[in-house]
Amino acid sequence: MKSILLTMMLGLLLIGCTQQPDLTFNEMVEKTEFSAKEINEAALFYESNAAKELYQVRSVFEGVKNTTIEVVCTSKGKVVTKVINEPFMEDEVIKLPVKLTLEDAEQLLLDAGYGTGVEGVADWSEVVLRRPLEPGFNFAQYIFTLHSKIHPWSDSVGFVSVDATTGKVTPVGLEGCPCPFKDPCICPEEVTQTTFIPEFDVDYQKCGPNPIVSSGGVSFGTEGNPAAGRVCSKNGYKNISKIEVDIDLSGLQQNDGWSADYLNAAMYLVTSDVQPIGDKYCDAEYEQCDFCNEIDLLETNGNKMFQHTLHLDTIKKGKQRWEVSYTEAANTDCWNWDEMTSSTLGGVHSLVGKIDPTKPFHMVTVFNDDYTNMVITLSQGDSSVKVFDMTDSSVGDGSSLDMSMLKDGMEVGWWFTPSYHGDWSPGDDEPTKWYKDNGGECSHGTLCNYTKDSVEYKGGGWSFSNLVVTAESQL
Repeated sequence: MKSILLTMMLGLLLIGCTQQPDLTFNEMVEKTEFSAKEINEAALFYESNAAKELYQVRSVFEGVKNTTIEVVCTSKGKVVTKVINEPFMEDEVIKLPVKLTLEDAEQLLLDAGYGTGVEGVADWSEVVLRRPLEPGFNFAQYIFTLHSKIHPWSDSVGFVSVDATTGKVTPVGLEGCPCPFKDPCICPEEVTQTTFIPEFDVDYQKCGPNPIVSSGGVSFGTEGNPAAGRVCSKNGYKNISKIEVDIDLSGLQQNDGWSADYLNAAMYLVTSDVQPIGDKYCDAEYEQCDFCNEIDLLETNGNKMFQHTLHLDTIKKGKQRWEVSYTEAANTDCWNWDEMTSSTLGGVHSLVGKIDPTKPFHMVTVFNDDYTNMVITLSQGDSSVKVFDMTDSSVGDGSSLDMSMLKDGMEVGWWFTPSYHGDWSPGDDEPTKWYKDNGGECSHGTLCNYTKDSVEYKGGGWSFSNLVVTAESQL
């Protein structure tokens, strides 16, 4: 699939070497979208690329059942389509049309000092309209390939992106990156990122055996044998760009005599300059500890509903930005299923048919370069769902979050403090008050094993593994 990215430009079919294009770049993109939707009406747009002469564009769309649709449209309006039997995995989906046209972006490129020396002529040879998966790209980008001969400081070709929403011009991968024809220098700082596999200490044990810690993982027990409590990573991590982890909630399945409702499998981080363990523990909500900001990658109500939250404030229970996801496991008499599934609230995501909470799934969290956004994606097999994105709407009160606090926390260090505890779970707070008592029949689950009327009731547990953190450094 790399052949249809930026490096593919050399393979473009050139037609009519001296003719002025009849269609603009964006008009050709529009035609490719129309043709893709004739193949699959739900086709999703990934990228379009073209040579500067704009003889044609080649666009890439998501098809059905993990297929990719390629559509080529010439400047004369001739269209050729092809279906590829493999998924395209390099970009985020873009909603067309974008705010800026190619002509707008080219003018911004020229205004930023990227000219050929000929008045009114910008310095580029190819362009691709895409939103890369890499951190730092919140919106679609026009990524221009520069002529290497114009830049004597570099033997290699460089790239400059123009944000198709904001118009921001940014060098991307310019080797050496001196100031390009203008002050102030707008080259991004080079930051070295390293991959870390966290190790853990047990903070406390609630019941059962201690949580079992391993390299990059922790087990809080299994079905019938809970190991409730909290752990803390041995290190904090500064300037994180990515977190990947495998989650297993299968031990939280409801069974005869036991429910995991109101039991919280919590995968989260807190910011601190020392290891937040024992009397040094801190978070954004619990009144009995010191305050610090918190990132909740995943909190659960059993395996029925998930919540993903940024806590950024200076006080306990301050401002937060959250989104929720629900699974098929919540389709019981104890949940307002119809109300939940018909909700029009922004930030409510259905995992039905996509993520089966009785089986392990993968979670990826990505932060952009300036820490103004956090994106969380869950995946399982060929299915993936984006469950948190600061650029989308939210059901939380976080529209006024001060995102500089996220960046500040990155400079201090974020520590992993996963836990398994009771008392709170998503689905019982307004406006998502979907868990119901149902006349007392929907009792809250019990965290630990217990005996009542000579009947032994068994609890459950959860685990995570393969935790990998990409960050600048660790404490």
